[in-house]
Amino acid sequence: MKKAILILSIIAFTSNASAEEDTSEKKNFVTESDWKGVKCKKHYEDDGSSVQECVFTNANLLQVYNIVKKIDPNLKNELPTKNLEYPSTKDGCISVDYQYKSKNHLYIELSYNGGVTYVEIIENKNNTQSKITYSPD
Repeated sequence: MKKAILILSIIAFTSNASAEEDTSEKKNFVTESDWKGVKCKKHYEDDGSSVQECVFTNANLLQVYNIVKKIDPNLKNELPTKNLEYPSTKDGCISVDYQYKSKNHLYIELSYNGGVTYVEIIENKNNTQSKITYSPD
């Protein structure tokens, strides 16, 4: 009987951990419900960074930015039209830096006391790609 209780406890703990991870995933990354047909993959780097790369079919840079900005309250409500850097105090954020590498390539760096978040959005002919990297210090 003790074995059965122990196994049930492990299953319950695992289920709760998965539920917490799923909630965190939805908060920190793009989900399939954000855009019809979005294809995302996630991986972890050796330095502890977590990376999500997505392809949004038939989307432009502005549409993808509007999805990504929901993830972090430090991002501007309106997409800046040129490079912009500003301090922020929301959620422990120190600064936000928008850099246009080209007209269709936006790179955003959000610096925190505990690390950096990088967001890259690249508009191509028939799709737009996003790459979100959470990098701890």
